[in-house]
Amino acid sequence: MSTTPETKPGRHSQRVAAWIYTVLNPLVDAIRNETRLLEKANISWRCHTRRSEYIRPIQEYIEAHYSPNLEDFLAENAEFVGKFEEHDNALRETEEQASKFYDILVGSSLFTGAVGEMLTEYESAIGPSHPYIPNTPSLGSMKNDLPRYVAENLINNIATMPTHYTIHAFWERFGQVLRSRMPEFAGYKQRPSFQGLHTVMENLKQTSASLRKGLEEDRLRLCREFDLPAAQPMAPQTTEPDAFRYLR
Repeated sequence: MSTTPETKPGRHSQRVAAWIYTVLNPLVDAIRNETRLLEKANISWRCHTRRSEYIRPIQEYIEAHYSPNLEDFLAENAEFVGKFEEHDNALRETEEQASKFYDILVGSSLFTGAVGEMLTEYESAIGPSHPYIPNTPSLGSMKNDLPRYVAENLINNIATMPTHYTIHAFWERFGQVLRSRMPEFAGYKQRPSFQGLHTVMENLKQTSASLRKGLEEDRLRLCREFDLPAAQPMAPQTTEPDAFRYLR
Protein backbone atom coordinates (compact mmCIF):
# COMPACT_ATOMS: atom_id res chain seq x y z
CA MET A 1 0.00 0.00 0.00
CA SER A 2 1.43 3.36 -1.05
CA THR A 3 -0.42 5.57 1.43
CA THR A 4 1.53 7.81 3.81
CA PRO A 5 1.29 7.26 7.59
CA GLU A 6 -1.01 10.31 7.79
CA THR A 7 -3.52 8.89 5.26
CA LYS A 8 -3.20 5.20 6.03
CA PRO A 9 -6.55 3.64 6.97
CA GLY A 10 -7.01 2.56 10.57
CA ARG A 11 -8.01 -0.78 12.04
CA HIS A 12 -11.41 -2.04 10.94
CA SER A 13 -11.37 0.45 8.08
CA GLN A 14 -14.57 0.32 6.03
CA ARG A 15 -12.57 1.44 3.03
CA VAL A 16 -10.22 -1.56 3.24
CA ALA A 17 -13.18 -3.83 3.99
CA ALA A 18 -14.73 -2.66 0.70
CA TRP A 19 -11.53 -3.62 -1.14
CA ILE A 20 -11.62 -7.09 0.38
CA TYR A 21 -15.33 -7.83 -0.09
CA THR A 22 -16.05 -6.17 -3.44
CA VAL A 23 -12.69 -6.41 -5.23
CA LEU A 24 -10.34 -9.02 -3.84
CA ASN A 25 -12.86 -11.73 -2.99
CA PRO A 26 -14.56 -11.71 -6.43
CA LEU A 27 -11.16 -11.67 -8.12
CA VAL A 28 -9.73 -14.50 -6.02
CA ASP A 29 -12.78 -16.66 -6.80
CA ALA A 30 -12.65 -15.82 -10.51
CA ILE A 31 -8.92 -16.40 -10.89
CA ARG A 32 -9.19 -19.70 -9.03
CA ASN A 33 -11.78 -20.79 -11.59
CA GLU A 34 -9.44 -19.63 -14.35
CA THR A 35 -6.54 -21.69 -13.08
CA ARG A 36 -8.73 -24.79 -12.78
CA LEU A 37 -9.74 -24.43 -16.43
CA LEU A 38 -6.23 -23.67 -17.61
CA GLU A 39 -4.81 -26.70 -15.81
CA LYS A 40 -6.96 -28.69 -18.26
CA ALA A 41 -5.81 -26.49 -21.18
CA ASN A 42 -9.42 -25.32 -21.53
CA ILE A 43 -9.83 -21.63 -22.32
CA SER A 44 -13.63 -21.92 -22.77
CA TRP A 45 -13.28 -20.14 -26.13
CA ARG A 46 -16.52 -19.75 -28.12
CA CYS A 47 -16.62 -19.59 -31.89
CA HIS A 48 -19.69 -17.31 -32.04
CA THR A 49 -18.13 -14.59 -29.86
CA ARG A 50 -14.45 -15.41 -30.47
CA ARG A 51 -13.89 -14.83 -26.77
CA SER A 52 -13.39 -16.96 -23.71
CA GLU A 53 -16.66 -17.47 -21.85
CA TYR A 54 -15.30 -18.06 -18.35
CA ILE A 55 -11.94 -16.26 -18.49
CA ARG A 56 -12.53 -12.55 -18.63
CA PRO A 57 -10.65 -9.23 -18.35
CA ILE A 58 -10.22 -8.16 -14.74
CA GLN A 59 -12.73 -5.30 -14.97
CA GLU A 60 -15.49 -7.72 -15.97
CA TYR A 61 -15.08 -9.74 -12.79
CA ILE A 62 -16.10 -6.74 -10.69
CA GLU A 63 -19.77 -5.75 -10.45
CA ALA A 64 -20.25 -2.42 -12.22
CA HIS A 65 -21.46 -0.53 -9.17
CA TYR A 66 -18.26 -1.56 -7.33
CA SER A 67 -15.95 -0.14 -10.01
CA PRO A 68 -15.12 2.88 -7.81
CA ASN A 69 -13.82 0.46 -5.16
CA LEU A 70 -11.58 -1.17 -7.79
CA GLU A 71 -10.25 2.24 -8.82
CA ASP A 72 -9.63 3.15 -5.19
CA PHE A 73 -7.88 -0.17 -4.55
CA LEU A 74 -5.57 0.34 -7.53
CA ALA A 75 -4.83 3.93 -6.51
CA GLU A 76 -3.43 2.64 -3.20
CA ASN A 77 -2.04 -0.67 -4.45
CA ALA A 78 -0.37 0.37 -7.69
CA GLU A 79 1.58 -2.87 -8.06
CA PHE A 80 -1.64 -4.57 -9.20
CA VAL A 81 -2.11 -2.18 -12.14
CA GLY A 82 0.66 -3.93 -14.06
CA LYS A 83 -0.43 -7.37 -12.90
CA PHE A 84 -3.98 -6.81 -14.14
CA GLU A 85 -2.72 -5.46 -17.46
CA GLU A 86 -0.45 -8.49 -17.86
CA HIS A 87 -3.39 -10.81 -17.27
CA ASP A 88 -5.66 -9.00 -19.74
CA ASN A 89 -2.92 -8.86 -22.40
CA ALA A 90 -2.27 -12.60 -22.01
CA LEU A 91 -6.00 -13.29 -22.34
CA ARG A 92 -6.31 -11.13 -25.44
CA GLU A 93 -3.34 -12.85 -27.11
CA THR A 94 -4.84 -16.25 -26.32
CA GLU A 95 -8.23 -15.31 -27.76
CA GLU A 96 -6.61 -13.90 -30.90
CA GLN A 97 -4.48 -17.00 -31.40
CA ALA A 98 -7.50 -19.25 -30.84
CA SER A 99 -9.41 -17.31 -33.50
CA LYS A 100 -6.55 -17.69 -35.97
CA PHE A 101 -6.29 -21.42 -35.39
CA TYR A 102 -10.06 -21.81 -35.60
CA ASP A 103 -10.06 -20.13 -39.02
CA ILE A 104 -7.31 -22.52 -40.15
CA LEU A 105 -9.29 -25.55 -39.03
CA VAL A 106 -12.67 -24.63 -40.52
CA GLY A 107 -10.93 -23.50 -43.71
CA SER A 108 -9.11 -26.82 -44.12
CA SER A 109 -10.68 -29.34 -46.48
CA LEU A 110 -8.74 -32.05 -44.67
CA PHE A 111 -10.42 -31.12 -41.38
CA THR A 112 -13.93 -30.60 -42.71
CA GLY A 113 -13.63 -33.76 -44.79
CA ALA A 114 -12.58 -35.82 -41.75
CA VAL A 115 -15.50 -34.46 -39.71
CA GLY A 116 -17.85 -35.22 -42.60
CA GLU A 117 -16.65 -38.83 -42.83
CA MET A 118 -17.09 -39.30 -39.09
CA LEU A 119 -20.58 -37.81 -39.27
CA THR A 120 -21.49 -40.27 -42.03
CA GLU A 121 -20.29 -43.17 -39.90
CA TYR A 122 -22.16 -41.81 -36.90
CA GLU A 123 -25.42 -41.37 -38.81
CA SER A 124 -25.23 -44.89 -40.27
CA ALA A 125 -25.14 -46.35 -36.77
CA ILE A 126 -28.24 -44.55 -35.44
CA GLY A 127 -31.14 -46.84 -34.66
CA PRO A 128 -32.68 -48.99 -31.91
CA SER A 129 -29.39 -50.84 -31.46
CA HIS A 130 -27.22 -47.72 -31.47
CA PRO A 131 -23.67 -48.82 -30.57
CA TYR A 132 -22.83 -45.59 -28.71
CA ILE A 133 -25.81 -44.40 -26.67
CA PRO A 134 -29.45 -45.50 -27.27
CA ASN A 135 -31.83 -42.88 -28.65
CA THR A 136 -29.01 -40.57 -29.69
CA PRO A 137 -30.33 -37.81 -31.98
CA SER A 138 -29.34 -37.46 -35.60
CA LEU A 139 -26.83 -34.71 -36.33
CA GLY A 140 -27.73 -34.46 -39.98
CA SER A 141 -29.38 -31.06 -39.53
CA MET A 142 -26.14 -29.59 -38.19
CA LYS A 143 -23.92 -30.99 -40.91
CA ASN A 144 -22.68 -27.54 -41.94
CA ASP A 145 -22.17 -26.34 -38.37
CA LEU A 146 -20.60 -29.47 -36.90
CA PRO A 147 -17.02 -28.61 -38.02
CA ARG A 148 -17.36 -25.28 -36.17
CA TYR A 149 -18.32 -26.95 -32.90
CA VAL A 150 -15.69 -29.64 -33.32
CA ALA A 151 -13.02 -26.97 -33.88
CA GLU A 152 -14.20 -25.16 -30.74
CA ASN A 153 -13.92 -28.38 -28.71
CA LEU A 154 -10.44 -29.04 -30.05
CA ILE A 155 -9.26 -25.55 -29.14
CA ASN A 156 -10.66 -26.06 -25.62
CA ASN A 157 -9.08 -29.51 -25.28
CA ILE A 158 -12.42 -31.11 -24.43
CA ALA A 159 -11.97 -34.76 -23.46
CA THR A 160 -15.54 -35.63 -22.46
CA MET A 161 -18.87 -33.85 -22.68
CA PRO A 162 -21.99 -33.97 -20.47
CA THR A 163 -24.60 -36.41 -21.73
CA HIS A 164 -27.19 -33.67 -22.34
CA TYR A 165 -25.03 -32.11 -25.07
CA THR A 166 -26.36 -32.84 -28.55
CA ILE A 167 -23.00 -34.03 -29.86
CA HIS A 168 -22.11 -36.03 -26.72
CA ALA A 169 -22.21 -39.46 -28.41
CA PHE A 170 -20.37 -38.16 -31.48
CA TRP A 171 -17.62 -36.78 -29.27
CA GLU A 172 -17.39 -39.95 -27.21
CA ARG A 173 -16.78 -41.90 -30.41
CA PHE A 174 -14.52 -39.52 -32.34
CA GLY A 175 -13.23 -36.88 -29.93
CA GLN A 176 -9.95 -38.59 -29.05
CA VAL A 177 -9.20 -39.33 -32.71
CA LEU A 178 -9.83 -35.73 -33.66
CA ARG A 179 -7.68 -34.43 -30.80
CA SER A 180 -4.78 -36.66 -31.85
CA ARG A 181 -4.96 -35.32 -35.41
CA MET A 182 -4.79 -31.61 -34.56
CA PRO A 183 -1.19 -31.11 -35.80
CA GLU A 184 -2.13 -32.88 -39.02
CA PHE A 185 -5.18 -30.66 -39.52
CA ALA A 186 -3.04 -27.57 -38.96
CA GLY A 187 -0.88 -28.48 -41.93
CA TYR A 188 2.86 -28.11 -42.26
CA LYS A 189 2.80 -24.42 -43.18
CA GLN A 190 0.27 -23.57 -40.48
CA ARG A 191 1.80 -25.65 -37.71
CA PRO A 192 3.34 -22.55 -36.05
CA SER A 193 -0.24 -21.36 -35.42
CA PHE A 194 -1.01 -24.63 -33.67
CA GLN A 195 2.14 -24.35 -31.58
CA GLY A 196 1.53 -20.66 -30.99
CA LEU A 197 -1.88 -21.40 -29.48
CA HIS A 198 -0.32 -23.69 -26.90
CA THR A 199 2.42 -21.15 -26.18
CA VAL A 200 0.00 -18.32 -25.38
CA MET A 201 -2.25 -20.66 -23.40
CA GLU A 202 0.71 -21.69 -21.25
CA ASN A 203 1.62 -18.03 -20.74
CA LEU A 204 -1.95 -17.25 -19.67
CA LYS A 205 -1.90 -20.18 -17.24
CA GLN A 206 1.30 -18.98 -15.60
CA THR A 207 0.08 -15.38 -15.50
CA SER A 208 -3.20 -16.44 -13.93
CA ALA A 209 -1.47 -18.62 -11.33
CA SER A 210 0.90 -15.79 -10.38
CA LEU A 211 -1.97 -13.31 -10.10
CA ARG A 212 -3.96 -15.71 -7.96
CA LYS A 213 -1.05 -16.03 -5.54
CA GLY A 214 -0.60 -12.26 -5.37
CA LEU A 215 -4.29 -11.62 -4.72
CA GLU A 216 -4.50 -14.27 -2.01
CA GLU A 217 -1.40 -12.93 -0.28
CA ASP A 218 -2.61 -9.34 -0.44
CA ARG A 219 -6.01 -10.28 0.98
CA LEU A 220 -4.36 -12.07 3.88
CA ARG A 221 -2.07 -9.10 4.49
CA LEU A 222 -4.97 -6.66 4.60
CA CYS A 223 -6.99 -8.91 6.89
CA ARG A 224 -4.10 -9.13 9.34
CA GLU A 225 -3.06 -5.49 9.15
CA PHE A 226 -6.55 -4.05 9.55
CA ASP A 227 -8.04 -6.83 11.68
CA LEU A 228 -10.79 -7.67 9.20
CA PRO A 229 -12.41 -11.04 8.42
CA ALA A 230 -11.73 -12.44 4.96
CA ALA A 231 -15.47 -12.83 4.28
CA GLN A 232 -18.11 -10.30 5.15
CA PRO A 233 -19.97 -11.44 8.29
CA MET A 234 -23.64 -12.20 7.90
CA ALA A 235 -26.11 -9.91 9.66
CA PRO A 236 -27.51 -11.45 12.86
CA GLN A 237 -30.70 -13.42 12.30
CA THR A 238 -33.68 -12.26 14.34
CA THR A 239 -35.82 -14.85 16.11
CA GLU A 240 -38.76 -12.47 16.25
CA PRO A 241 -41.86 -13.78 14.39
CA ASP A 242 -42.52 -12.01 11.09
CA ALA A 243 -45.93 -10.79 12.26
CA PHE A 244 -44.38 -8.82 15.12
CA ARG A 245 -41.49 -7.59 13.01
CA TYR A 246 -43.75 -5.79 10.58
CA LEU A 247 -46.22 -4.44 13.16
CA ARG A 248 -43.76 -2.05 14.74
